[in-house]
Amino acid sequence: MTTHINQNRRLSTTLLILAISPWLACAGRYDAPAIANDHPAHPGAPTIRFEPPLDPLDVEVDAAPEPAPVRDAYRGHNAGLSTHIQHHVDRIVTAYLAITQSLAGDSAENTGPSLEELRAAAAELSLAPRAGQTLMAAAADVQAATPAAAMEIEPLREAWQELSRAVTALVEVAPPSDAVGPEIVKAYCPMVSAPWLQTEMDLRNPYYGSSMLTCGWIDDVLPVVPLETE
Repeated sequence: MTTHINQNRRLSTTLLILAISPWLACAGRYDAPAIANDHPAHPGAPTIRFEPPLDPLDVEVDAAPEPAPVRDAYRGHNAGLSTHIQHHVDRIVTAYLAITQSLAGDSAENTGPSLEELRAAAAELSLAPRAGQTLMAAAADVQAATPAAAMEIEPLREAWQELSRAVTALVEVAPPSDAVGPEIVKAYCPMVSAPWLQTEMDLRNPYYGSSMLTCGWIDDVLPVVPLETE
């Protein structure tokens, strides 16, 4: 009889342990096996080994990764471009920069000629087989994103977001020459989630002008390539 009673007690205890083990797993660490017949006061009685939750202060945390170095992948990237193709790239970037500076100065006046030059240069480059398929496609994207005519400043600023993405992609394929400027600064505006290009290190945000001229940050400084003559 006593043997049966002890077996029933052990069975009940086992079922109880199985019932509360999920709670123990959430509150701490429950290590299997859970049952051991080594209770110091009652030999043969089942016991549970329980460890408290880890102290967050005792947990080692991996150090944050080092920031990636500023890339310098552009130097010499388009060394194989002909002077003719390089001229089209320079025309696009020069016209783009002129309008970007106007927008940063809160003006959309006299941007019509620059828009026409930008669109025409992009169209010619998109049809130039010597430029290669990647550069031709990038130029076609610039042409498609360029407004067809001059417009008021706010609509132009809105259109400038997509155009800046397209011109940035083109510059990443084929940087302009040093005839455009000593370097190309790639900046980013978090308010509109769009980049823009400029030639100076001081931020001049074209999307907001004087209201938030220095809004954003510099993403990269892209070297230009020496202008060569054939």
